[in-house]
Amino acid sequence: MELLYQFIYQNRTQLEAPLKSYNKKIIIPFSVTQQQKVAITNIEVEKKIADVIFDFIGNVGKFKFMVFLSHTGRELPIDFQNKTRVDVGIITISLAGIAKLFFNQKGKKSAYKAILLDFIQNDLISKEWIKHPRYETAKNEAEQKLVEFKGQFIVNGVIQEGEIFSFLTKNDELKEVANKEKVKNKIREKYSSFSCEICKTTWRKNQSSSSGKLTCPVCEPS
Repeated sequence: MELLYQFIYQNRTQLEAPLKSYNKKIIIPFSVTQQQKVAITNIEVEKKIADVIFDFIGNVGKFKFMVFLSHTGRELPIDFQNKTRVDVGIITISLAGIAKLFFNQKGKKSAYKAILLDFIQNDLISKEWIKHPRYETAKNEAEQKLVEFKGQFIVNGVIQEGEIFSFLTKNDELKEVANKEKVKNKIREKYSSFSCEICKTTWRKNQSSSSGKLTCPVCEPS
């Protein structure tokens, strides 16, 4: 048996290292996996692992892949991921959003099965990574980047947290300025004006024709 499942979204997380003497953190973002479709093979249904019944378990390449369908009153125990090997992937799929789909279904009963399968395969919002085989590798890479970042601020063998704080603060200020400039540019673009060479009429960009052409509203009304 083989099924295709689209993972929720690019799984991003971050490594945080607080500065001891300052109310600020060093943040190193890292990605665990990209959004993609994968084939799950050798599927076993309702498999019990460490007192938890998974709806199905299969293989994705060389890794074991475990899927748990959750709903009100049935949640995966928070500490379960600590009971499994590092080469196991675990994902939960919340069925909360499927109730509305079933309610709106007015066709044959067989259609419910198709709705459920489509929901499990393609609904992104309902899916959540609990554990991914690549997590530890990605985290180790982020930790190495953190070490390299701190290494830039070592003086006589001591990390200068004050210098790091100043660097991060300045960086945040630059980002804020850049974001404000982006907003200003969008406003300028939206309300930029044009002038007709024939009748000298001036109009804003968002007053041009619906086709997107820069036509004069007087000489060439849309």
